[in-house]
Amino acid sequence: DDDLSRRVFERKRRAWRGQDLTIVTPSRWLADAARSSSLLRDANVSVISNGVDLARFRPADRDGARRRIGLETDRFVLLFSAVEGLGDRNKGYALLQEALDRLAGQGMADRLLLLVAGLDAPQNPPPSAVPLRFAGRLSEEGLALHLAAAEALARPSRQENQPKLVIEAMACGRPAVAFRATGLPELIADRETGYLAEPYRTEDFAAGIAWLAEAPDRVQELGRRARTRAEQEHGVDGMARRYMELYRAAANSGLRGRLP
Repeated sequence: DDDLSRRVFERKRRAWRGQDLTIVTPSRWLADAARSSSLLRDANVSVISNGVDLARFRPADRDGARRRIGLETDRFVLLFSAVEGLGDRNKGYALLQEALDRLAGQGMADRLLLLVAGLDAPQNPPPSAVPLRFAGRLSEEGLALHLAAAEALARPSRQENQPKLVIEAMACGRPAVAFRATGLPELIADRETGYLAEPYRTEDFAAGIAWLAEAPDRVQELGRRARTRAEQEHGVDGMARRYMELYRAAANSGLRGRLP
């Protein structure tokens, strides 16, 4: 039998048969996928959201952050992460560029700038309707600084579980524009902490960017709400506490199972 996927499936099925498994996922979307799978449908599935250091990722002065990174501009700055490169179809850079092309066609090219984190400037940068600035690889402190320098996060992914970068942006008080797909709607409240475009309509993604860019007060209010939500749901201490509660419950359950 040359069906590798089938052999791996059978190996997992044999290894997990009769095991009292508890599966933890960061998103309800992935939890539902686990519950519907033939391998994990009998397992206990819990959802514990990802957490970030709220002291490291926190709101900071935009203009001061721009001075620190040498970004002298009064444009509306979008941050996009390209740690995997620009060619990763799932991360959606081509979709973002199509949205920016639409905005340029509407006369907004001189109002926008795309700040690309995680990637050094390539020798032959891709054509872009708006200016690009490549920030290279960043430490957590550097990422927080670049998020502070931006007005919003662009996350045009086709598929995501619960991206930590969106939570880090929320903690920094920055709204995100993303598609209403997979795990992203669990993080972004449409028009309350960011903007959710219909998948994968680049004209709607462009509309979300324009909706933010045309109203600085709106950006600040959404960012404030995003920070509040991060504090309520995505602190690393809260995440650790939920894991400890789950471990204690599992340990107590195991002890009860061994008592005569």
